[in-house]
Amino acid sequence: MSLRHITHFPFQAKKVVLINLQATPDDEKAHLRIWAKCDPVFIGLMERLGIEIDPIPAWRPRDSVPIEKIPKFVHSYYVEAAKRLEEVALLREAEAEEREQEKQKEKEKEKEEEIHQEKEKEKEKEKGEKAKQRKAKKKNAPLRLELGNTHEKVKVAGTSKDTWHKWTLFLRPADEETRERFESEVEWVEFDLHPTFTPSVVRVDAPPFELTRTGWGYFDVGVSVQKKKHLKASRPVHLSHQLDFNSPETYREVSL
Repeated sequence: MSLRHITHFPFQAKKVVLINLQATPDDEKAHLRIWAKCDPVFIGLMERLGIEIDPIPAWRPRDSVPIEKIPKFVHSYYVEAAKRLEEVALLREAEAEEREQEKQKEKEKEKEEEIHQEKEKEKEKEKGEKAKQRKAKKKNAPLRLELGNTHEKVKVAGTSKDTWHKWTLFLRPADEETRERFESEVEWVEFDLHPTFTPSVVRVDAPPFELTRTGWGYFDVGVSVQKKKHLKASRPVHLSHQLDFNSPETYREVSL
């Protein structure tokens, strides 16, 4: 601010901030006056802006004379000053080299991370493809089902028989993995009972595909299973099951 012939240049800007420890002739012209040193102010400003400050560069004067070649008539004060400057230059160069090595390591680390992420993506993709294949394989595999009945003895008042049989005929998935397919693929199940039952043919349109009745004798039950239309199953699959009253539950595995 002491060069009065050029001091007007900063005030051609839209906003002027003056940073100085001492008063200046232009304090009143500034939009913002900060009584401080420039370095701390700009360090704080750059931190708030999220901008990294470039490190101090290693500087060597181009026309400098090596320490060992300084003439003997040069005063020791200047020789010592040259040595200090040399030490600072060597220190800065070492710091710059260290920073460069750190940057290189960081780049290598980033590259390794990218390679690792690419490998992980490939693994996930491969895993997804295998899962799709397994799903498709399961979808095309036959449905494993259990066809059978539960049974318990009951007494029915006003009948000639002392003991009757209450039974539930069922068609169910063989395991939990099959359940979702079973419930989404089967349209209806029809049970063809003995003619003494009214009605003798009963269709169940939604899971659970079960039918409970009470009677005194066992017989063969016809079971028809219709898959849903989108599966291109035009005709029902016919199965049969002989009622069993020897145990609480009897079933056999069938496939569709």
